[in-house]
Amino acid sequence: NSQTNENCKRILMDAASRVQSMAVLYNKLYRSDTYRELNIKDFLQPLINEIIGQFKTEIPVKIDLRIDDCLLPSQLLSSLGIIMNECITNSIKYAFSACENPLITVTFMQKEKTAILTYADNGCGLPDNVSLENSNTFGLKLIHMLVEDIFGKIRIENGQGVKFIIEFPASAK
Repeated sequence: NSQTNENCKRILMDAASRVQSMAVLYNKLYRSDTYRELNIKDFLQPLINEIIGQFKTEIPVKIDLRIDDCLLPSQLLSSLGIIMNECITNSIKYAFSACENPLITVTFMQKEKTAILTYADNGCGLPDNVSLENSNTFGLKLIHMLVEDIFGKIRIENGQGVKFIIEFPASAK
């Protein structure tokens, strides 16, 4: 049945995207002086470009990155890479269908021992009845679990697009 084949294809593409996120991380770690930590700026920019490049979109998605230099443990970066993959994938698949100028904005800063990662798009936003706690989608559940795994907190702002604000200890192991 063609519907089953399309569903299988979508599941495999999602899995391949997650694997690609991990490959970018491990490639960056392999080339770094230490395998234990990496500058988030050196990690996120190529990762985001790689994820965006996996999608064929009619209108190019613009990316606005404002990422401060900060060394983070590789285990923490691994979780952040998967979170970014889920956010970008959801934006491209669902948020930009009626958007004339799709834009993804990613910011990262560290204030003392707290890191703040913000992901936003200018798409249609999440449906009002969707939250991380009650979502029935694998991607949002995965984001929620990974944020808990890094001892972080996440807040969603829904309006002109969607914004995920993730705060976590910058030295989470």
